[in-house]
Amino acid sequence: MADISLNGNDTILLNGTLLTDFADGDVGSLTFPNETAQFKPGKNGNTLIAFSALGQLTECTLRLIRGSNNDSYINSFQRLFFQDPPSFPLLTLQLVKRVGDGQGNVTNDTYLLTGGVPTSIPEVKSNVEGETEQGVTIWKFKFAAGTRQIG
Repeated sequence: MADISLNGNDTILLNGTLLTDFADGDVGSLTFPNETAQFKPGKNGNTLIAFSALGQLTECTLRLIRGSNNDSYINSFQRLFFQDPPSFPLLTLQLVKRVGDGQGNVTNDTYLLTGGVPTSIPEVKSNVEGETEQGVTIWKFKFAAGTRQIG
C-alpha cells in the first residue's frame, strides 16, 4: 500500500502562547532561505565543503485576524523591540505539524525556532469593495536558528 499523509490540526506557539486567531489560506509558513553547506571544487576533482550557519536562519510569516488578541500580542513585542533593541527578550516559535498515516497513527513534525524578532511593520489597506484581505495582519519574523524533529 502507498504511504498516506493526513494533515490538519497543526499548532503554533509564540513564546509558549498558543496562537489561535488565524485568518485564511497559509496561516503560518516557515522558510529556510539559505543553504546549510557551501561547496567549492578544487584541482584534480577535489571538493571543499563547509558548514554554513546561515542555513539555520529561519523566516516566518503569520496571517492573523487584524485587531485580534494574537495580533495585539505580537504588536506588543514589536513595540518592545523598537523601544530598546538591546534589552529585547528574543522570541521562540514552535510549529507542530500533525501527520496521520491513515491507520490511526500520528507523527509530529516539529519545528523549533529561537532568537527571533519581528522584521517588518504590518502593511494595511482600506477597501470599499468588500475585499477580505483588509481584515488580515501579516506578521514577518526572522529567527537565528531553526531545527526540525520528527517523532
